[in-house]
Order: sequence, then C-alpha cells, then structure tokens
Amino acid sequence: MTPTDAAQTRKNPVEGGSTGFFKGREILGEDYSQRAMRIALRIVTLYEPRGQKDGANLVTSDTGHSNIGRIRGFRRFRTPMLVAVALLAAACTSGFSAEAAPSAEVEGGTTDAPAETQPAPAGTAAQSIGPSGPSLDITIDRVSDGDSVRASSTEGDLEIRLIGINAPEGDECFGDRAGDVLSNLLSGTQVQLHPWPPEIDDFGRELGFLVADDQFVNLALIEAGAAVARAQGDHEFANDFEEAESRAADARIGLWAPDACGEPTAAEVEIVDAEANAPGNDQENPNGEWIEIENVGDSEASLSGWSLRDESTRHRYDFPDVAIASGQRIRIFTGCGSDSLNSDPGELFWCSPEPPVWNNDGDTAFLSDPNGTFVATQAVGG
Repeated sequence: MTPTDAAQTRKNPVEGGSTGFFKGREILGEDYSQRAMRIALRIVTLYEPRGQKDGANLVTSDTGHSNIGRIRGFRRFRTPMLVAVALLAAACTSGFSAEAAPSAEVEGGTTDAPAETQPAPAGTAAQSIGPSGPSLDITIDRVSDGDSVRASSTEGDLEIRLIGINAPEGDECFGDRAGDVLSNLLSGTQVQLHPWPPEIDDFGRELGFLVADDQFVNLALIEAGAAVARAQGDHEFANDFEEAESRAADARIGLWAPDACGEPTAAEVEIVDAEANAPGNDQENPNGEWIEIENVGDSEASLSGWSLRDESTRHRYDFPDVAIASGQRIRIFTGCGSDSLNSDPGELFWCSPEPPVWNNDGDTAFLSDPNGTFVATQAVGG
C-alpha cells in the first residue's frame, strides 16, 4: 500500500455515523478527578465541528458510504449540565436500572424465537460486562430487524442501529429469527441507550449500545448466534464480541448451525487463502485483492446459487453456474476479468461496482450455500 492510499484503508468502515452525546467507556486505574475530567472533556469536545481528517471522514457508516458527522438530538442539554452528568457518572459504578416498559413489536409480526436462539442465559458475558457512563432511557416501539430498532425518549423519536454487530436482513437466511431474538431481549424492559459519538449513518440512525435488564444486548445477540461481530470495530468491546462469535460458531448455534436455513449441503468447500490489501491504491487495483476457496471433499461440488460476501453485507458475489472438482482451488477477484477454471487456481471475477471490497483493517469473508447457510468463514485483513 502506498502512503497516498492511507486515507482509504477502511474500505468497509465501522458502524460510525450515528449521533449521540458520548461514547460510554469504563475508565480503569484512575482516581476520581482524572476519571471525571476525562469523561467531561469527552462530552464537551463532541460539540466541536465534526468533519474530515487527513482526507478521510472521521467515522463512516455501516452501509459503506462515507459521511461527515452531524450533531443531532440531545442538543437541548447545555454544556454545564453535560459536565455535571459526566462528573456524577464518573463517581458511580452501580449497575443498570431496568423498569417495565411496553414490549417491542417486530416489523412483520412477532413470533417466539426458536430454542437455539433464545437470549443469552444469566452468567454469560452479556450479563457480566457492558457499557458504563451516562445513558438515555428509551422505550422500544418497533424492532426493525436483528440489529436496528425504533424507539421513543425524552429527546424524541429515534432510529437506532446497534454498533459492533451485523445481523442478517429480514429477507436473508435467519433474518426473521434474528429479529425475534432482539425482540425477546428487549421485551418488557426499560432500555438504556449508550450512544456512539455524534454522527449518523446514511439512513439517519443513531448508533450505540443497548442495555436491558442488566444485559448487554449487542453482545447477547452474538452469543445467541443471531448476529456476527464486526472485525473492524474500534470500540472497547471488540475483543469480547469476537470471542462471543467464536463461541457461538464453535457451538454451531443460531445462524452458525449447519441447518440454519435448510438442509445442510453435502459439499465440502473451504476458504483457504485471501489477500485483502491490494498492492498500491486499492481502488485502482481491485484485482489485487481476492479470496481463494478449495473443494476439500471427495466429489465435485456445484457452486450454483452460492454466494460470497463481506461483513457489511452490502458487498455480495453470486457464483455463476460452475462446478469445482475435488481438490480444485478457485480464486475470486474483486475486479473485472474473464472467468476461467482451466488455470491453477481457477479464476472468477466479481466485477464489484464499488471496489474495493475487503477491509484492510479487518474483515470477514462468508461463503454461503444456496440456502444462505454459512459453509465457511475466514477472517481477512487486519
């Protein structure tokens, strides 16, 4: 990568892009004055103009489009009040409160989540860790899908995108059940929103962490196998999220189950190699990044109906009607070219309209069968 390429290393950016008046962060190893001052300064600095830095946006949205931060909502708090709240929060280390509230409604109806996707039980990581600091009490009005909700608060109506995770869309494999899991986690509780710094995503949604009944909702979704962790997350719980995803995948629960969305495929295809960081400028060299798969089974495998995607789900490659022989490898390039299975490895070309695809700072490649069930996943970049 050249120095001029530094501004676009985050090609599939983190979930930044939503508004909020602080980033909840537990500060350890400091006395009261240090802790209070750090939180207070953090809040006050959020009122500074937000924009581009070093040629790149400070935070970009989960959808992959860059955006300049805007302060929205929570504006009616005056700075002295913010500082007072911050100082008070710094002195307090008590748990989260949870009062009864109307149950959430899932768009398209509400159903009970299947046994393998029930909210994480007491004693899991979602019960023992979570965001700290000031928060906003919200009432969940509607669950839009497995990682976004509509809510009301003293600051007005909000659309919220849970950060650090990505759940399937409603029409995708496991999408409806992911929404059910989130609805169950939020049902009958008073929920606290811990907002991300003051930007919004391309859909105008706040970004943040949710806590309900002392349970860290973002993490609980991953533990239940209802969402995946975002590898490029730059929040303090990134490692916890990744570890929770590994546990869910190893346990083969939720969307990690081999029969999550239909009869398990008999094909044995794995992701065996990857190059996420193309030489030079990634946008000018899309074929410098690629994913390589191999048929490790004993028989030929048809790839018709299969797909390959990144964490953001906005980049998706649908395989043509080809078959991969036992022991054969195929390399899928991001850019355009002529498909050929006669070379070693074989070559398929994504011809993505929005290259590059893979995030240099960390991403995950998901290989799915025609049902949408994960057959193989591989961390790339980072």
